[in-house]
Amino acid sequence: NGYLYVGTSKMNAAEVYRYNGGTSWSLISSTTPGTFGTVTLQDGVSAMGVYLGQLYIGTREASGGGGARLMRWEGGATWTSLNATGGTFVTTYTVGVQAVTSIATINGALYFGIYSPKGDADVLKWTGAATFLALDAADAAGTYSVNGASVAGFTQSIVTVFNGNLIVGLSKGSAAEVVAANQDIGETGINTFTRLNNIA
Repeated sequence: NGYLYVGTSKMNAAEVYRYNGGTSWSLISSTTPGTFGTVTLQDGVSAMGVYLGQLYIGTREASGGGGARLMRWEGGATWTSLNATGGTFVTTYTVGVQAVTSIATINGALYFGIYSPKGDADVLKWTGAATFLALDAADAAGTYSVNGASVAGFTQSIVTVFNGNLIVGLSKGSAAEVVAANQDIGETGINTFTRLNNIA
């Protein structure tokens, strides 16, 4: 809508502001820091994106084993959490998420990366309501099929779009990958990726 938005980071006190020009800013999250609708005590706004004309944010919350949220701004100080439980996106396999790291839109869909220190960082597609699809290997969180081989144990995924392709950065310990999602993206939840770097 022509405005600049920023998110802040402070323990239990994250906020979102809209820039009005000059030195003027408007708070669009709750007047209670860290609160977005019914969600409270968020530590940071770690990702932002626009999808179908609306502002979406990802939050960072490490307490309780991970309480990250994907949220949509409805206007005013009203926010909707798209995952019903903090830190959980796909039951059993994508839980304990501490942060949404990035948001990207491509082919009419919203995708996002996450940080999960347990080594199960998925790339996720929001499919509507509170439903999410993990794009890595089914039933194997943090595991990807890259150049025909299985690679696992990633703690962080970051997504962006380049030349009409969904690009994913993956990291774990001292290893990292940059991969491109192949054309079956999001159709089955078991997707293949092409490595763009030389070695893992």
